Amino acid sequence: MKEHNTKCIKIYRGGVYQQKIFSIICAILTVFALRIKLDSAVEEQLTIGKAFVEFTKSFQSYDITVLLLVPVLYYFYRYVSEINGGKWCNLFLSCIFSAFMVLGESYDKTGSWNLVFNIINFQWLKVIIRFSGYAVFFFYCINFIFYKVDNIHLNSLEFPKKNKILLWYIQCLRKKTFITAFMTLFICYIPYMVVSYPGIAGYDMHIQIMQSYPDAGIYAPAYTQELALKEGVYLNNHHPIAHTLLLHLFFEIGYNVFGSYNCGLFFFAMLQMIVLFIAIALLVTLMIEINVPESKVCVVLLYYIISPRIQSYMFLVTKDVLFSAFSLMFLVGLFYMNKKCEKKYYVLFGISVLGVFLFRNDGKYLLILSFVIIAILARNLRRIMLCSIVCLTLFSFFWGNILLPAYGVIPGSVREMLSIPFQQTARYVRDSSTPVTKDEKDAISAVLDYDVIADRYDPEVSDNVKSTYKNGASKEDLIRYFITYVKMFFKHPSHYIQATFNNYYYYFYPGPRLSDYYGYHYSSSNFDKLNDKMKDFNINIYYPETFNDWRDIYEKLREGIARLPVMSVFVSAASYNWVLILLFFYCIQRGKKKGLILLVPLYIQLLISLAGPTNGWYFRYTYPIAVCLPAVLFLCLRFPEECITRKEK
Repeated sequence: MKEHNTKCIKIYRGGVYQQKIFSIICAILTVFALRIKLDSAVEEQLTIGKAFVEFTKSFQSYDITVLLLVPVLYYFYRYVSEINGGKWCNLFLSCIFSAFMVLGESYDKTGSWNLVFNIINFQWLKVIIRFSGYAVFFFYCINFIFYKVDNIHLNSLEFPKKNKILLWYIQCLRKKTFITAFMTLFICYIPYMVVSYPGIAGYDMHIQIMQSYPDAGIYAPAYTQELALKEGVYLNNHHPIAHTLLLHLFFEIGYNVFGSYNCGLFFFAMLQMIVLFIAIALLVTLMIEINVPESKVCVVLLYYIISPRIQSYMFLVTKDVLFSAFSLMFLVGLFYMNKKCEKKYYVLFGISVLGVFLFRNDGKYLLILSFVIIAILARNLRRIMLCSIVCLTLFSFFWGNILLPAYGVIPGSVREMLSIPFQQTARYVRDSSTPVTKDEKDAISAVLDYDVIADRYDPEVSDNVKSTYKNGASKEDLIRYFITYVKMFFKHPSHYIQATFNNYYYYFYPGPRLSDYYGYHYSSSNFDKLNDKMKDFNINIYYPETFNDWRDIYEKLREGIARLPVMSVFVSAASYNWVLILLFFYCIQRGKKKGLILLVPLYIQLLISLAGPTNGWYFRYTYPIAVCLPAVLFLCLRFPEECITRKEK
């Protein structure tokens, strides 16, 4: 193993006896951190004696598991101390994760940081114990993980040579990688496709369908009717217009060719899934080309097959599925362009860029920022990235300022970019001890409905506050609002900070609430909404009764598996974001800075999610990261050199 430039430190310098004492103290501290209750039943200030008694009650009852956990942690900490030195940046990283856990628990239980920043009744001591215990545990875990990654052997997993079926599959994977990977996914998903026929509808689907029929414009959202550019045209780019029109096209094909809107929806859901299968098959093909052992390739395929949220979203009619597929293609194309100078890889890269742009409105920001940062990190790609920036900027201008207005497509509302300031304003109005002045109220009222935002404020979803946005607000109104917004921040910055944490903490806190999923009953209710409002068009989308029982069984089985102790990490947005953070620190420590170029798009996607309307338990915004994570794990982490070098012509 190569020596690293990063200087190592011993976790504890001293004799063997002192190290044993240190390890046992750390083990006990970790157990205390896991068992102590951070919240308290008493909120008023008590005397020191009573406060101490109340403090002792915070420790949960201890059983046999605690007696087993202390020695297990002790030997684990001793083992890590012997095999690997600690690094200061890992201590910093462990403190970050510990802060996520402590603050996340406070917000999850109280909707504020009151459990953390509270000094009454020894609350500060409970916070210190919780934070310190977590920090110790994460410190040792991070050092252990980095050590294992450094010493991993790619050929450590081998398939039994006597298993003929497995050997036959390996041979197919080697000789015809793309088609084998694609068909593996397709065959494994057949039961899911059958029970999910004709598709799974989110809330947005019926809105997209209605706006694509001019005569159904009366059902369009209020801001669409107010801002209509052409009479009888209610198309808006709030949801990517390319996705809306493609969905409408398949509806029409289903009805005019097969006499069934159900068929149209089914074919559209199939299209989404097939495009995602193609992206995954391209990733598998690349992994085989760079000699990743077939055992690891099969693990990646298994991830896409059994991961509960990857699976439950496959037939969901939403822009995020296609966006995720093209995002994965983007990473594969980026790797290929570093490795080979062939036109077909530039074509793949171009197609992926177009898909990312068309199927998410914020895709252009993700792409441009990625191009800029990659141009800085990878000199050999600088010319390509600069050309991409110019081409994308020109196309974006043509698309948004010429083509869409020419056809009367209404641009997306500016309110979609203002979730954070609107939530901060609403929380300030609700919680501030300082009365809002008349000038401040007037400035807010010109943009939002001041009288209702405090009551409508939902700490974890900004839609309720955003819905009060006044479409007639001018640029001057927005400027005045933001001037007031800044002034109010300096009065009570804590309200702004808490509003932001409260809206996004589940992106980094692996709490007890599992991520959302779009179930069949929820989808059926959305079918009913569409059918009711589009009955004049004879649209009737429904689930066949034949598979009702099978759908319930399938869904209960999948969600039951998702709640198992190990499988639950796959439905937590924090799990994926923590991996991204670990990858970043690992690459920096090991001097693989150029390998970070494949992490750039996912970090920007994370930032976009943090500017979005919902908390991390709403998994849809994390879906692109979940889909792309295997790519960065293998391409960025294990093969950074191949990722950044390119043979000269």
